[in-house]
Amino acid sequence: MSAPEPLTMRRWVLDLGAMVALFSVPILIFWAVFDSARFFVGAYGALAVGLALASAGAIWRWGILVLAPATVGAYFVLGGALALPDTTIGGVIPTLTTLRELAVGAVTSWKSFLTTVVPVAVEDGHLLVPFATILVFSVVAGSLALRVSPPVWALLPVFAATVFAIVLGSPRPPLWMPYVLGASLVAVTIGWLAVREAWSPRRSVVSIEGRAGRGSSGGAGARAVAGALIVAVAAGLGIASQALAAPNEVREVARDTIVPPFELYEYASPLQSWRSIVRDHPSSEDALFTVSGLPEGARVRLAVLDGYDGLVYNVSDEGAGASSDFSPLRSNMAEGVEGEPVEVTVAIDEYAGAWLPDLGVVDQIAFGGSGQRADALRRGTYFNEATGTGIAVTGLAAGDQYTVRAVLPEEPTAEEIGDAPFAQVELPPVIGAPEDAASVAADVLDEADAQVEGALSAYARVEALEEWLRNSYFSHGLSKEDTGREEDDPQSRAGHGAQRIAQLLTADQRVGDDEQYAVAMALMARELGMPARVVMGFHADENDPDVDPFVATGENVHAWVEVAFEGFGWVSFDPTPPEDNEPEEITERPRQEPRPQVLQPPPPPQEPADEPPLVPNERDDVEEDEPFFSPLVWQIIVATGISLLVIALLLSPLFIIGALKVAKRRRRENAELPADRIAGGWEELVDRATDLGAYRKAALPVGLTRHEEAATVGAAFDEPRVTVLAVRADGGVFAPVDPTDDEVRAYWGEVDQVVGDLRQKSTRFARLRARLSLRALGKNSPLRRAGAWIREKVAEARASASARGR
Repeated sequence: MSAPEPLTMRRWVLDLGAMVALFSVPILIFWAVFDSARFFVGAYGALAVGLALASAGAIWRWGILVLAPATVGAYFVLGGALALPDTTIGGVIPTLTTLRELAVGAVTSWKSFLTTVVPVAVEDGHLLVPFATILVFSVVAGSLALRVSPPVWALLPVFAATVFAIVLGSPRPPLWMPYVLGASLVAVTIGWLAVREAWSPRRSVVSIEGRAGRGSSGGAGARAVAGALIVAVAAGLGIASQALAAPNEVREVARDTIVPPFELYEYASPLQSWRSIVRDHPSSEDALFTVSGLPEGARVRLAVLDGYDGLVYNVSDEGAGASSDFSPLRSNMAEGVEGEPVEVTVAIDEYAGAWLPDLGVVDQIAFGGSGQRADALRRGTYFNEATGTGIAVTGLAAGDQYTVRAVLPEEPTAEEIGDAPFAQVELPPVIGAPEDAASVAADVLDEADAQVEGALSAYARVEALEEWLRNSYFSHGLSKEDTGREEDDPQSRAGHGAQRIAQLLTADQRVGDDEQYAVAMALMARELGMPARVVMGFHADENDPDVDPFVATGENVHAWVEVAFEGFGWVSFDPTPPEDNEPEEITERPRQEPRPQVLQPPPPPQEPADEPPLVPNERDDVEEDEPFFSPLVWQIIVATGISLLVIALLLSPLFIIGALKVAKRRRRENAELPADRIAGGWEELVDRATDLGAYRKAALPVGLTRHEEAATVGAAFDEPRVTVLAVRADGGVFAPVDPTDDEVRAYWGEVDQVVGDLRQKSTRFARLRARLSLRALGKNSPLRRAGAWIREKVAEARASASARGR
């Protein structure tokens, strides 16, 4: 690397424009993984922030000790608005949740990103991965482009970001992407480097000399033609290799090739692919799989989901919970279970997941065939007998086939369940549930309880939650291009994170599909202490339940809720509204509830029951046990503490640099010899002038006399008193008699006065830059002296070579 060229306005525009064009390549590669154009806001927002930081660092000469904390600060301050908008206030102001997810996501978001089914949703926090990637690499690339010559060094972080995006990207990108992005990357790179070379001062000198002597214009033209031919040949080879490749060959990326040990969280929840199943497999022509021999009214189960982390409902893998007990396939798994024995055959069509479609209480699963594929499926399939969920770690693919022998227990009716209590079932704790889930559920049960005499049974409580959600509106939220209909579906966001469920529960019009309603009911039930879980699967329409063979498509995919009752096991509930119950258009008039409730007269007053007398002050003691601070106050305290900690971390370089400078000044002021204190005063003056920019356009000199330093500082700030102080410093150091303490104090006072005047002559930005500058701290370090010695020897060698050339 050599010294940077002057940063003119046209070069600034050229370099940043080239960075925007180059980083568009990894951004578009990442875009193939996401399902929403909202991705571009976060990706290009990160690019804008990164290039702004690089520009600020180039203009104000920030070192890495300033630029790195500034990048971290921008990540926390702007990451919420650009990458996690659903966690912020108004989409802009970060909250405690925002800061927590940004801090934790810097470590854990990569794993979640890789193990999620493509396409991934912005609402689930996956935008944090491209945001952090583009932010960091653009800061490095922009800084190298603006501050280092030759500019080719800036291409290293660009190519690194591109490779990173490819590794984390989609295994099936659009057909045009490799051709267009590859050609664009090459064209922009060559064009940018060519313009930078043409604008280089060294290029101008060479061109002038060449025209005067050898006439280099022809050589330049020949080089341009040769470069164009090389680019054309490279592009042709790339296109030819793509054309000769197998048409159905899938690119291998990290999410496909990384094969970790069997861990449930390495497999994305099937509920995350809900919207893509509905959109991409609307009819039997796009069948996922076919089930032959399915009894009337039976449901095909894909997975039982009992763990929630605020983003995804997934199969739990915690501790001793029964749902985490996966084991290799075996026979007689339904021994002793009463019900209807069935045998069905499942043939995989376009389904390409790890979760194994099955039904009822599975007794045995047998994969068809005797080849290597069937053996691999048999060895790599695990089953949870407690939940009936199977997983094939190798993944299912078109052409796979297996037979399921199972028992279908009879579904109990409401009358049969009667007053049965909830069963005692071990479930993992719910993490990150929306705060509104418990309060809304309690209000629903209070309203239902007010309309009946006596207390609600356990079944009636669950039924009240189901009925309240069914009294809502249905929409997949798909566009008319996806559905082929004349109009778009009513607006309905995909996903089932805490933000999406909170929006559903508190909206004037509740709009969603099975994904949102099943999760909402399960969370409401869990928040009230009911044993509930979500099941994703497929079943025929209730009006036509006898379908054989049954073809699984996006039209008959469903999610429902199961609640455990004592003596009856898990009972199914369907909280999703009918598909023809589309939302009303919101007008300026207050919306009328579709089913207004009739206010019931209050029950007649009852005589208070006789109660035993309370122990004195018992109620007072209960009130005194209340916490000193409410939960809201604690949240404010924690949020304030984290905010102050982040601010302290961002300002820590300023404090550290200031402390080092103060310590150095005190060491000079308190030197043992008066002459050393006088010399220290002069060094303090030169250091402060250095920080203010006295040597901004040149390397820091080493070994100058005080008169030479005074000439540079005085010329930089038009301050003649600097020369006077240099003369007095020489006199104090070399005089036969040491200066008195009064003379030393007077000298330091004049130094402080001159330094103050130098600051007044500087701009506000120069003064801020001086506080953060590290140039003076390392001015006389051994490393800097060694660098100066090396530069001196190199200059002497060049001068000697030039003399011999003449």
